[in-house]
Amino acid sequence: MNTESQIAAHVRGILSLLGEDPTCEGLRDTPHRVARFYMDFLSREVTNTMTTFESGTYHDLVVVKDIRGWSLCEHHLLPFSFVAHVGYIPEGRVLGLSKIPRIVLHHACQLQLQERMTQAIAADVLAAVGHDAGAACIVEGQHTCVSMRGVERDPTMVTHAFLGSLNLPEARREFLSLVR
Repeated sequence: MNTESQIAAHVRGILSLLGEDPTCEGLRDTPHRVARFYMDFLSREVTNTMTTFESGTYHDLVVVKDIRGWSLCEHHLLPFSFVAHVGYIPEGRVLGLSKIPRIVLHHACQLQLQERMTQAIAADVLAAVGHDAGAACIVEGQHTCVSMRGVERDPTMVTHAFLGSLNLPEARREFLSLVR
């Protein structure tokens, strides 16, 4: 039995335990659809090749705003949507523009905590541009595990990570002014 079939069998069991009939027309293919979703979402191959270019004399803050995405809460397996803002100060090299959204996608396509994802994104950007530089990430997330259960409200959770030279107060203020 392959992985998709094994996951589908468990989903079928969950449906039965919830009092549903997994053989009825509307649910017959649901276990395989759910299995395929999790397999596709959690195994997205995102190239991690970090193309950089000589920046010459450019050493000012670079910010990529409004990177929208989805992830899955590792506590409830429910989705959360987010908007990420990522910035860095290059030290001789700049990242290819598409690399920052790829770094975000790489971390979003796993079972995740928003706090950990935010820190990991900033750390990957810092590693790509050089540890003498600075990197920052702010993630604003809406979690369905909060809005659909428990308190049943829809707050926005904001997490941030400031690393290297972007952890200095003046650099933080500049980054925050550009993403707001």
